[in-house]
Amino acid sequence: RISSISNDDWSTIAEHYRNAITKERGSGSEDCTYISDKFLDNAFHVGVILKIFPKAKIIWCVRDPADTALSIFERNFLHAAPYTHSLPTIGQRIVDLHRLMDHFHYLCPTRVYRLSYASLVTEPQDNIERLLDFLDIEFHGDCLDPHKNPNVVRTASHQQVQKPISASHIGKSQKYKKQLSAVSKVFDAHGLLGVEGDRVVRYNEHYIESRSVFPASSRGR
Repeated sequence: RISSISNDDWSTIAEHYRNAITKERGSGSEDCTYISDKFLDNAFHVGVILKIFPKAKIIWCVRDPADTALSIFERNFLHAAPYTHSLPTIGQRIVDLHRLMDHFHYLCPTRVYRLSYASLVTEPQDNIERLLDFLDIEFHGDCLDPHKNPNVVRTASHQQVQKPISASHIGKSQKYKKQLSAVSKVFDAHGLLGVEGDRVVRYNEHYIESRSVFPASSRGR
Protein backbone atom coordinates (compact mmCIF):
# COMPACT_ATOMS: atom_id res chain seq x y z
CA ARG A 1 0.00 0.00 0.00
CA ILE A 2 1.14 3.54 -0.79
CA SER A 3 0.38 4.70 2.75
CA SER A 4 2.82 2.16 4.21
CA ILE A 5 5.84 3.59 2.35
CA SER A 6 8.01 5.72 4.63
CA ASN A 7 9.57 9.08 3.74
CA ASP A 8 12.97 7.37 3.72
CA ASP A 9 11.67 4.85 1.21
CA TRP A 10 10.36 7.65 -1.03
CA SER A 11 13.77 9.34 -0.86
CA THR A 12 15.47 6.07 -1.81
CA ILE A 13 13.18 5.67 -4.84
CA ALA A 14 13.99 9.23 -5.93
CA GLU A 15 17.71 8.61 -5.55
CA HIS A 16 17.52 5.42 -7.63
CA TYR A 17 15.83 7.41 -10.39
CA ARG A 18 18.48 10.15 -10.31
CA ASN A 19 21.24 7.54 -10.48
CA ALA A 20 19.56 5.86 -13.45
CA ILE A 21 19.31 9.20 -15.28
CA THR A 22 22.98 9.94 -14.60
CA LYS A 23 23.97 6.51 -15.91
CA GLU A 24 21.84 6.90 -19.03
CA ARG A 25 22.88 10.47 -19.83
CA GLY A 26 26.53 10.22 -18.80
CA SER A 27 28.74 12.53 -16.78
CA GLY A 28 27.51 16.07 -16.32
CA SER A 29 23.83 15.17 -16.32
CA GLU A 30 23.73 15.43 -12.53
CA ASP A 31 24.20 19.19 -12.93
CA CYS A 32 21.20 19.64 -15.26
CA THR A 33 18.73 22.30 -14.15
CA TYR A 34 15.80 20.53 -15.80
CA ILE A 35 15.13 16.97 -16.89
CA SER A 36 12.20 16.01 -19.11
CA ASP A 37 11.08 12.39 -19.14
CA LYS A 38 8.61 11.29 -21.85
CA PHE A 39 8.52 7.60 -20.94
CA LEU A 40 5.39 6.00 -22.42
CA ASP A 41 3.90 4.87 -19.12
CA ASN A 42 4.55 7.97 -17.03
CA ALA A 43 0.83 8.75 -16.91
CA PHE A 44 0.27 5.61 -14.87
CA HIS A 45 2.79 6.72 -12.26
CA VAL A 46 1.85 10.38 -11.91
CA GLY A 47 0.87 9.98 -8.25
CA VAL A 48 4.26 8.50 -7.39
CA ILE A 49 6.14 11.07 -9.49
CA LEU A 50 4.41 13.96 -7.74
CA LYS A 51 5.12 12.34 -4.37
CA ILE A 52 8.85 11.65 -4.77
CA PHE A 53 9.62 14.88 -6.65
CA PRO A 54 7.83 17.79 -4.91
CA LYS A 55 9.00 20.24 -7.58
CA ALA A 56 8.06 18.06 -10.54
CA LYS A 57 5.48 19.31 -13.00
CA ILE A 58 3.55 17.14 -15.41
CA ILE A 59 2.73 18.13 -19.00
CA TRP A 60 -0.32 16.32 -20.36
CA CYS A 61 -0.55 16.81 -24.12
CA VAL A 62 -4.19 16.19 -25.07
CA ARG A 63 -4.66 14.91 -28.59
CA ASP A 64 -7.59 13.44 -30.50
CA PRO A 65 -7.82 9.83 -29.18
CA ALA A 66 -8.10 8.27 -32.65
CA ASP A 67 -5.09 10.24 -33.92
CA THR A 68 -3.19 9.11 -30.84
CA ALA A 69 -4.10 5.48 -31.45
CA LEU A 70 -2.96 5.64 -35.07
CA SER A 71 0.31 7.30 -34.11
CA ILE A 72 1.04 4.58 -31.56
CA PHE A 73 0.15 1.75 -33.93
CA GLU A 74 2.43 3.18 -36.64
CA ARG A 75 5.46 2.94 -34.36
CA ASN A 76 7.38 -0.25 -33.64
CA PHE A 77 7.98 -0.27 -29.90
CA LEU A 78 9.07 -3.92 -29.97
CA HIS A 79 8.92 -5.39 -26.45
CA ALA A 80 9.03 -2.05 -24.61
CA ALA A 81 5.25 -1.65 -24.77
CA PRO A 82 3.42 -4.89 -25.68
CA TYR A 83 0.00 -3.18 -25.64
CA THR A 84 1.01 -1.19 -28.76
CA HIS A 85 0.77 -4.32 -30.93
CA SER A 86 -3.03 -4.55 -30.69
CA LEU A 87 -5.61 -1.90 -31.59
CA PRO A 88 -8.09 -2.87 -28.82
CA THR A 89 -5.38 -2.74 -26.15
CA ILE A 90 -4.16 0.60 -27.51
CA GLY A 91 -7.71 1.90 -27.21
CA GLN A 92 -8.06 0.65 -23.64
CA ARG A 93 -4.72 2.17 -22.72
CA ILE A 94 -5.81 5.57 -24.04
CA VAL A 95 -9.09 5.37 -22.10
CA ASP A 96 -7.23 4.51 -18.89
CA LEU A 97 -4.72 7.29 -19.47
CA HIS A 98 -7.45 9.90 -19.95
CA ARG A 99 -9.19 8.78 -16.78
CA LEU A 100 -6.02 9.05 -14.73
CA MET A 101 -4.76 12.31 -16.19
CA ASP A 102 -8.16 13.99 -16.02
CA HIS A 103 -8.28 13.01 -12.34
CA PHE A 104 -4.80 14.27 -11.49
CA HIS A 105 -5.32 17.48 -13.44
CA TYR A 106 -8.40 18.11 -11.29
CA LEU A 107 -6.57 17.15 -8.11
CA CYS A 108 -3.31 19.04 -8.73
CA PRO A 109 -3.99 21.87 -11.23
CA THR A 110 -0.85 23.76 -10.20
CA ARG A 111 1.36 20.78 -11.03
CA VAL A 112 -0.37 19.13 -14.00
CA TYR A 113 -0.59 21.21 -17.18
CA ARG A 114 -3.06 20.24 -19.89
CA LEU A 115 -1.80 21.21 -23.34
CA SER A 116 -3.84 20.93 -26.53
CA TYR A 117 -1.82 19.23 -29.28
CA ALA A 118 -3.93 20.91 -31.97
CA SER A 119 -3.46 24.35 -30.42
CA LEU A 120 0.26 23.75 -29.98
CA VAL A 121 0.94 22.91 -33.61
CA THR A 122 -1.36 25.59 -35.05
CA GLU A 123 -0.38 28.42 -32.67
CA PRO A 124 3.00 27.32 -31.33
CA GLN A 125 4.33 30.57 -29.94
CA ASP A 126 1.32 31.43 -27.77
CA ASN A 127 1.06 27.88 -26.44
CA ILE A 128 4.78 27.43 -25.84
CA GLU A 129 4.95 30.75 -24.00
CA ARG A 130 2.07 29.70 -21.71
CA LEU A 131 3.65 26.31 -21.13
CA LEU A 132 7.02 27.80 -20.23
CA ASP A 133 5.33 30.30 -17.93
CA PHE A 134 3.78 27.33 -16.10
CA LEU A 135 7.26 25.81 -15.83
CA ASP A 136 8.87 29.11 -14.77
CA ILE A 137 11.19 28.98 -17.78
CA GLU A 138 11.96 31.96 -19.98
CA PHE A 139 10.79 31.77 -23.58
CA HIS A 140 13.46 31.63 -26.29
CA GLY A 141 12.93 31.91 -30.03
CA ASP A 142 14.67 28.56 -30.56
CA CYS A 143 11.60 26.90 -29.05
CA LEU A 144 9.81 27.59 -32.34
CA ASP A 145 12.46 25.75 -34.36
CA PRO A 146 13.09 22.46 -32.51
CA HIS A 147 14.14 20.82 -35.77
CA LYS A 148 17.28 22.97 -35.76
CA ASN A 149 18.48 21.54 -32.45
CA PRO A 150 21.73 19.63 -33.16
CA ASN A 151 21.28 17.18 -30.26
CA VAL A 152 20.90 13.52 -31.11
CA VAL A 153 17.40 12.09 -30.54
CA ARG A 154 17.03 8.36 -29.90
CA THR A 155 13.30 8.16 -29.18
CA ALA A 156 10.53 6.90 -31.48
CA SER A 157 9.92 10.48 -32.62
CA HIS A 158 13.45 10.98 -33.96
CA GLN A 159 12.17 11.57 -37.50
CA GLN A 160 9.43 14.03 -36.55
CA VAL A 161 11.71 16.25 -34.48
CA GLN A 162 13.92 16.79 -37.51
CA LYS A 163 11.03 18.62 -39.23
CA PRO A 164 9.42 22.00 -38.44
CA ILE A 165 6.35 22.14 -36.21
CA SER A 166 3.41 21.15 -38.38
CA ALA A 167 -0.35 20.66 -38.13
CA SER A 168 -0.37 18.11 -40.96
CA HIS A 169 -1.15 15.17 -38.67
CA ILE A 170 -4.31 16.65 -37.16
CA GLY A 171 -7.23 14.41 -38.16
CA LYS A 172 -4.99 11.89 -39.90
CA SER A 173 -7.01 9.05 -38.39
CA GLN A 174 -10.06 10.10 -40.43
CA LYS A 175 -8.49 8.40 -43.45
CA TYR A 176 -8.38 5.09 -41.57
CA LYS A 177 -11.76 4.93 -39.84
CA LYS A 178 -12.45 1.42 -41.11
CA GLN A 179 -9.04 0.11 -40.07
CA LEU A 180 -9.38 1.76 -36.64
CA SER A 181 -12.86 0.42 -35.96
CA ALA A 182 -11.55 -1.80 -33.15
CA VAL A 183 -10.24 1.29 -31.37
CA SER A 184 -13.49 3.19 -31.92
CA LYS A 185 -15.46 0.36 -30.32
CA VAL A 186 -13.34 0.63 -27.17
CA PHE A 187 -13.78 4.40 -27.05
CA ASP A 188 -17.54 4.09 -27.55
CA ALA A 189 -17.83 1.42 -24.86
CA HIS A 190 -16.16 3.70 -22.32
CA GLY A 191 -17.71 6.94 -23.47
CA LEU A 192 -14.49 8.57 -24.63
CA LEU A 193 -15.87 10.82 -27.33
CA GLY A 194 -12.88 12.96 -28.27
CA VAL A 195 -11.36 16.31 -27.38
CA GLU A 196 -12.37 19.93 -27.75
CA GLY A 197 -9.32 22.18 -27.52
CA ASP A 198 -7.53 21.17 -24.34
CA ARG A 199 -10.64 19.56 -22.81
CA VAL A 200 -11.53 15.89 -22.92
CA VAL A 201 -15.17 15.46 -23.91
CA ARG A 202 -16.95 13.90 -20.94
CA TYR A 203 -17.32 10.19 -20.61
CA ASN A 204 -20.78 8.73 -20.60
CA GLU A 205 -22.40 6.85 -17.71
CA HIS A 206 -19.63 4.19 -17.85
CA TYR A 207 -17.06 6.68 -16.57
CA ILE A 208 -15.79 5.77 -13.11
CA GLU A 209 -13.93 8.35 -11.01
CA SER A 210 -10.51 7.03 -10.01
CA ARG A 211 -9.34 7.25 -6.42
CA SER A 212 -6.34 9.36 -5.50
CA VAL A 213 -3.24 8.49 -3.49
CA PHE A 214 -3.48 12.03 -2.07
CA PRO A 215 -5.90 13.13 0.66
CA ALA A 216 -8.64 15.55 -0.38
CA SER A 217 -6.98 18.32 1.62
CA SER A 218 -3.94 18.26 -0.69
CA ARG A 219 -5.85 19.30 -3.84
CA GLY A 220 -4.21 22.20 -5.63
CA ARG A 221 -0.74 21.71 -4.17
